Amino acid sequence: MAQLFLAKTFEQKTIESHTLDLMYHYNYLKAHFPAFLSESVYQMLETAVWFHDIGKVNRRFQNKLYEKLSLPLMPLNDASIDEIPHGYLSPCFMDVNAMDRDFGEDGTEIIITAVMMHHARDAFSKVMRENIKNVLLQELSEDIAEFPMTLPQYFNDRPTTDFYGISESMLNEPVLSEKAINYVKVKGYLNKLDYVASAFGQDSTIEKPHAVNGLTLDAMIIDTFQKNDHQLRALQAYLYENRNRSGIVIASTGLGKTEAALLWLSQSKGFFTLPLKVSINAIYERVKKTYGYTPVELVHSGMADYFLKESGQGDDYLEGDIGNRMNEARLFLSPLTVTTVDQIFKCVYLYNGFELILAQLSHSKIIIDEIQMYDSKILACLIRGLQLIKAYGGQYLVMTATLPEYVVSLMKSSGVIDKDTFFETFLLEAEQCEQRHLLKLEPHSAIPYDAICEQGEKRKVLVIANTVSAAKTIYQCLIDKKESRGMHTPLYLLHSQYIQRDRALLEADVQAFTNSPEKQSIPGIWVATQIVEASLDIDFDVLYTEMCSIDSFIQRMGRVYRRRYRSHEEGPNVIVLNTRNTGHDKVIDSEIYNASWRALTSYDGQWLNEQDKQAMINAVFNEALNPDIKKYKARVQTHLNELSALKLYDAAKKTVEATFREIDNVTCMPIDIYYELVKSGEFEKLMNALENRSNQTAYLEARETLMRHTLSLRRSQMKYYRQANDDMLIKYGVFITDCRYEFNETTRCGRGLLFDEANPEDAFL
Repeated sequence: MAQLFLAKTFEQKTIESHTLDLMYHYNYLKAHFPAFLSESVYQMLETAVWFHDIGKVNRRFQNKLYEKLSLPLMPLNDASIDEIPHGYLSPCFMDVNAMDRDFGEDGTEIIITAVMMHHARDAFSKVMRENIKNVLLQELSEDIAEFPMTLPQYFNDRPTTDFYGISESMLNEPVLSEKAINYVKVKGYLNKLDYVASAFGQDSTIEKPHAVNGLTLDAMIIDTFQKNDHQLRALQAYLYENRNRSGIVIASTGLGKTEAALLWLSQSKGFFTLPLKVSINAIYERVKKTYGYTPVELVHSGMADYFLKESGQGDDYLEGDIGNRMNEARLFLSPLTVTTVDQIFKCVYLYNGFELILAQLSHSKIIIDEIQMYDSKILACLIRGLQLIKAYGGQYLVMTATLPEYVVSLMKSSGVIDKDTFFETFLLEAEQCEQRHLLKLEPHSAIPYDAICEQGEKRKVLVIANTVSAAKTIYQCLIDKKESRGMHTPLYLLHSQYIQRDRALLEADVQAFTNSPEKQSIPGIWVATQIVEASLDIDFDVLYTEMCSIDSFIQRMGRVYRRRYRSHEEGPNVIVLNTRNTGHDKVIDSEIYNASWRALTSYDGQWLNEQDKQAMINAVFNEALNPDIKKYKARVQTHLNELSALKLYDAAKKTVEATFREIDNVTCMPIDIYYELVKSGEFEKLMNALENRSNQTAYLEARETLMRHTLSLRRSQMKYYRQANDDMLIKYGVFITDCRYEFNETTRCGRGLLFDEANPEDAFL
């Protein structure tokens, strides 16, 4: 049987056909977006495309595919030799001398290394080299003679090992050098071309058009403003005027920050990053529905569930099945992507595959919203990421309500801020600020249950605890206090240890409780953890909060009197309790906690304005006032130094994702919920849908339904969960927790997952 020269088993796709698919997308990219890459990089990329899969002509790779297709196998000269990744064989067909003449030695190294490393494989070993030299070159010479594809420029029909040693030189190159920058762009776009061609053939485009009916996003925003007789506000006008520069803006809430940032993006490819999924969904919907800009996409861990819900609403923009849309989103085919920082800034770890992200950032604009909300490790990642983006040619906008001076200092020393960077502040003046937040500090650790109950009989009261266990305890004590006082005030609890289905119900309820006109006059109490800090649109009358970090405090304060005016007669509405509940340093850095409390003491009994917030932030990070804060700053600098010392491919992608996102959680289903699903027959239906993957949308719906009946526990809480007995649950990484689960869907009451009270485990969120 003649060789088929397959690239993939799906539709028996040949190497030639797959390569031509890549060239289709390459030509589209170069024709429609010539400024994305320089002409020299485009030329190197084209050569890499033609050669990237030629190594698949080898018989061992072909036999692997033939076996899956039940086709006769090709004979081997030495059957004892294992398959060698095709990326390591493709350079055997390159005329290195001719490439050196046209691309220079650096260009040749870039092309060869990009082809060799375009898949993450085992390291190119000495054994592989010897096997290629002694056996495989002969086989490759025989096989390439029958290869039907028109052979590219720089093709060598006598395979050699002249490329040995070239890739090692490239991989030791400093990532900020010009050579490394060009390599990342070639490798990144080779990966993107390969993934797009593999997923869609020629049925999609590598970059969606940036205009809708001839209008770009900035034009659509301005057009909407004009139709509604709105003028650009000062912040919006400033960022639009400075849309060709990188910069930082400190701005108060209510000044039109979202539209200002979108105007700054102008007509460029853009990434809008936010810390919370709910905020991401809101920005996505705003862009798409308010301004009619449809080529916007969201990327976060809950995107599949969101897409399924959106498709159920008959959205005209949804094309094809959900699986294809998720592939497009993850490859960043849309001109605007709204996403979490982990999806973008994991590239700072330089794992094999990071290039796909950084290559696209090199010609894009990225927005970081609320940078103050991230911990020391992620903050270091953001600063290093901005350093790389700037060096590679991209632009950034940091937009935040508060920004510690030490962060500015770090950004300057890293070269992120220079003479061309704009840095402006847009804060409401004290006389412009309505009286909203009157502060009261409670230096004692006791929770004032009587005061909370009294307030809850007349007003909407929010109580925020630092840990789940503390929230459950406060909730139960308030239940007991209610009963002893004969109260009928509504009382609810919200934290992360509810299954996703019930948590979604509670999140909808708490927003309706403060925002629905029919519930405006209803008093009551909600106890929650920091999941309500910024992710939910809520507006309570009174806040009782455990002391926390200063940035969290400012976010929590924004959950009361967000849009209303208060009078002096009503008394304090932000009451801070010094419980010293830091979660044993798992939740809040002790240095930050102590410094934050000291900063607040200067404002006890005062109304707080925007200038006060910034002053409090700077006071916390002032080493003269808080010497221990050096420890926190040292951690940020240590993380930044570690990232700066990384070389190409030092880290594995899975390790990076776990480190960056601090994924130390496991997915668990409470045994009560499992029995509920089994008894209703729903579990069997879900398992049948999961086993049959022919309908991708039905499969994703079943998977998301399964996950809606789960919650997350920390790996350190392993005594509370076990491996499931059901094979399908094991396959999808779902563990079983035998802890009792308490929630009444009708009354919306219950504490969620209940641990053994003799062994309480604090859990963040």
